[in-house]
Amino acid sequence: MYFDNLNNLTPNMISHFTDGIKKCLTYAKKNDLSSFDCGHYEIDGDNVYLNIAEFETAPVETKGWEAHRKFLDIHLILRGAEQIDVNFTPNMKPLDYLEANDFATFFGTLNGTVILKENDFLICYPTDAHRPGIAPENPEMIKKAVFKIAI
Repeated sequence: MYFDNLNNLTPNMISHFTDGIKKCLTYAKKNDLSSFDCGHYEIDGDNVYLNIAEFETAPVETKGWEAHRKFLDIHLILRGAEQIDVNFTPNMKPLDYLEANDFATFFGTLNGTVILKENDFLICYPTDAHRPGIAPENPEMIKKAVFKIAI
């Protein structure tokens, strides 16, 4: 996992990431993603793409754990605040895996919590179980970008 804010990133810092992550972070810094409509945007075909979503955050008990085997995620908040609980997949009990969606579900407890606000992002690697969409306080409508990078 890696947690930061876009405004903190210098070109030198971005240069230390993998090519896919560099593409996404550079794309996020060069584009006003908050003006994008909800939907799917290709950056490098099926290898690197972006989903923009708006939804209402919800209480933790309504959310589930997930991870991905073929992609890593970069969760970037464009408006509002979202809590994402985290743990490592080896600490969790695997439940299901939908290969078509590269979506694994897990059961377990949290190891930590990250609260993302505007321009904050969280990179989740395949061993990073995450439980997104949680209201840090009261449910609110948020807008976020989720970059997907094939690994």
